[in-house]
Amino acid sequence: MADVFSILVFQGNLDPEYVLDRMSMLELHILVKNLYRAKQDDWDIARQTIFTSAKVMGGTKENNPRKFMPLPWDDLEGKTGDKDPLPTKEDIERLKQKAKEYGTRFSNQD
Repeated sequence: MADVFSILVFQGNLDPEYVLDRMSMLELHILVKNLYRAKQDDWDIARQTIFTSAKVMGGTKENNPRKFMPLPWDDLEGKTGDKDPLPTKEDIERLKQKAKEYGTRFSNQD
């Protein structure tokens, strides 16, 4: 268990006092499950750099860095709403009407 706490402090950049004294077991589970997100940007930058180098030097004919070097979170992005459909014209008009109705609830009169 001490290893988990040290990982959360050093890799997750969490406050040691919080991790040791105030954190609940539910939070522990959630933080450990999502610990990869702390370094996700670094891995994405590394993937893009490696892909660009391989592309320039003729090491790959692949045009998509995600297919060239898949990472575990690539599959998760579609489940978080990144591929939601665009709003329809009806949706836009309905939202505009709601915004107008909301705007008329306030006035400059006392």
